[in-house]
Amino acid sequence: MLNRSAIVVKPRQPFLDWLHTADPTSHRLTLGDLTREPTIYLIPECDTEQDVREVLEELCEEIFVAQLAGWFRDEESWPQDLGFDATVGLISNTIQCWWIYPMNR
Repeated sequence: MLNRSAIVVKPRQPFLDWLHTADPTSHRLTLGDLTREPTIYLIPECDTEQDVREVLEELCEEIFVAQLAGWFRDEESWPQDLGFDATVGLISNTIQCWWIYPMNR
């Protein structure tokens, strides 16, 4: 058994605002559309809020880039700041604890 935590990532309203500005064909999308199927990232097990913050600070740019690219690939339209504060301003996250059981083949 492997103990893991997971980050569930959902765009916030500022992310939708950016998308509407960057991609004129997205004007019919709503926040509900963007959050209907959140992205889930498995991370090392986190026992405290500080553990979670440290993992997010380490992975935030990678997560943010994946979220941006998933909706609009023109990197010139992406926000200049891909750091932790910008990431949590545009996407929300919740932490889940998961236990993964390896499957025998």
